[in-house]
Amino acid sequence: MRLPHLENPRAYQGLFLIDFGDSVSVGYTAAEVALLLEMERFRDSKVYKIHGAYPDGKMELMGVSTRRFLLESGMFFFSRTPEKALADFDALALLATGDQAPSRAKLQLAQVKGAAMPHAVALIYPAEFDAEWSAWLTSTGYRGGESCDGGTSHVAAWYSDANVMNSVQVLGVLDHAVRPLEDLLATVGKPLQRKAG
Repeated sequence: MRLPHLENPRAYQGLFLIDFGDSVSVGYTAAEVALLLEMERFRDSKVYKIHGAYPDGKMELMGVSTRRFLLESGMFFFSRTPEKALADFDALALLATGDQAPSRAKLQLAQVKGAAMPHAVALIYPAEFDAEWSAWLTSTGYRGGESCDGGTSHVAAWYSDANVMNSVQVLGVLDHAVRPLEDLLATVGKPLQRKAG
């Protein structure tokens, strides 16, 4: 794989690289990668997340399964009382809309059927951002719920058992820069997808 020269490699950290087979493009957001992977002609592409980038042009890449872009993961905070869950929801909504969240997400307040602690807050996001959301929650000092669960396996249960009473759409740092599909298709094959930095 031949990587393009980057003027400011560190500005590409957190973005994605796609190896289309006949070309490599750097600088996609996760939402843009997901849009392209929904198309049959790009399903066999290889995707890498840029974890580290250095002034000499070297990059630390981590391969990301294309299937992962179709999965959702989440963190679920359970409480005994509706008051506690509502306070947790409000606190997390304030943090997520006021601070730079790592990715788009759904923040939901619900009552969960059959749960020992039936009042809950869910933060559901693209699975490829598990580590970033975990780090972000730690950095903000958020301490929601009396019990917490997380991961991709819990999302389906949430959708089937939760009676959602309130929901907030969270936009991540890079979600503001997502290009329309027509623009993405017009630039497939170009080495640099955006000027970072």
